[in-house]
Amino acid sequence: MEPLKITSDISNAAELPNSDKQAKELTFSDYLNILRRHKWGIVSTGILGVLLGVLVAMKTQPQYEASLTLLAEPSLPRVTTGQPYYSGMSMYLFYKTQEEIIKSRKIAKKVVHMLELDKIKHSDSQIGLLTPEEKQRRIDSQISMVQGGLFVSISEKSKIFKIRYVSHDPQLAADITNAVARAYIEFTLESRLSQAKHSSSWFTKRIEELRKNVLVAESVLQDYQTKEGMVGTERSKELEGTRLLNMNQELRAAQTKYSELAKRYGIKHPKLILAKADLEEAKKRFLTEEKKIVGDERKVTKLVKLERDLTVTRQLYDLFVKRFKEVDITSQDSNTNIRILDEAQVPAYPFKPDRKKIVLIYLFGGLFFGIMLSILRERLDNTFKVPEDIEEKLGQTVLGTVPLIENSKKEQSIEFLPERHYQTNTLSMFAESINHIRTSILFSQIDKTTKTILVTSSVPGEGKTTTSSNLALSFSRLGRTLLVDADMRKPRVG
Repeated sequence: MEPLKITSDISNAAELPNSDKQAKELTFSDYLNILRRHKWGIVSTGILGVLLGVLVAMKTQPQYEASLTLLAEPSLPRVTTGQPYYSGMSMYLFYKTQEEIIKSRKIAKKVVHMLELDKIKHSDSQIGLLTPEEKQRRIDSQISMVQGGLFVSISEKSKIFKIRYVSHDPQLAADITNAVARAYIEFTLESRLSQAKHSSSWFTKRIEELRKNVLVAESVLQDYQTKEGMVGTERSKELEGTRLLNMNQELRAAQTKYSELAKRYGIKHPKLILAKADLEEAKKRFLTEEKKIVGDERKVTKLVKLERDLTVTRQLYDLFVKRFKEVDITSQDSNTNIRILDEAQVPAYPFKPDRKKIVLIYLFGGLFFGIMLSILRERLDNTFKVPEDIEEKLGQTVLGTVPLIENSKKEQSIEFLPERHYQTNTLSMFAESINHIRTSILFSQIDKTTKTILVTSSVPGEGKTTTSSNLALSFSRLGRTLLVDADMRKPRVG
């Protein structure tokens, strides 16, 4: 039995292409041929990928997603308190802040305590045996679990929050989602009440200080009025004006009386002397009163300052009392500006894994792997499978091929001689292939007469003796032919 043989003209062996020429770029048709030759291997890797994808899809633990929608609005500004309205940027910051609050560790910790997640897999007796450090680690682990599966998004148009939670347990996913919303609402109320309580405490202290300041200002004003004999700035000015007017009238009356008496009597007349004394006394009293009024003006100025200080202190006190009442009303208000629109329901179906998608991915992955493996095998394969491979890679002309020959059942009783198969089977395909090689050799050297033909190969057992012996028998029909076996170690021609 001899394998298929390819005989080529190696007379131009010096012109063999180098390795760079052998590394020819594959064309699209080459790739199609590769896929055609390895189609069953590619199909096998695709089937293997499908089986692996089914296994992965069945082994992957399903995940359930529960979601709810929540409306959160900023607190409306109070006109009475002068609270400013929210601008566009303030609104944006408000919603981003609320989003971070919902995802915060504080909310997650509230959820853990609300649902008692740290006690789910342990009985009360087991929990009692845990050390404080172990209990804290369990709580921290559950907090991380809540934060890890929580997703918060906000619609840019409607400003509605969507809270989602992903878990392997559908009931737990719904419970945690609803608990997050409740914990967020409680946190908002607690924060507002805590702030109101803190403000109330601060207002109480400040009001008490202002009340003492009012009492001190009233006491100082009253003491000053008592000391100086003043009843108030307006009353003091009225009394001073009345006294000055009376003194002025007395002075004018004395002047008039003196002028009339001076017309009647002489300078030394007793009545004129008395009238002159009265006039001097009136002038003296008027000047004294005028000086007194000037002194009282300074006292009035100080009195005005004391009254103004008292008024300002009272106004500030009244303002703080008013704000304190507003804060007190706010602290008693249990309403919130956060509302749950749609509560989370227990999901009926998992949203992950998508088994069809997984199988398809593994299918295409298997096919891709098979294609890449086929191309790699072709690139690494340096054997010749068809005559075209020899012409393409070696640059030599293929003279012909020798088919496989074997001993038939009819000839098993007769000695089988492959070297003389051409002579014993002249009408066989083998004989025809030998004749084709003979013709190719003759036509390849048509310009000169061929006298010597060398048949050789790189390794033993490739059919050199079979080919050369039968080729010699074929040439013997055209003329005298000599066959020489050059294998000195293991000659077979004889």
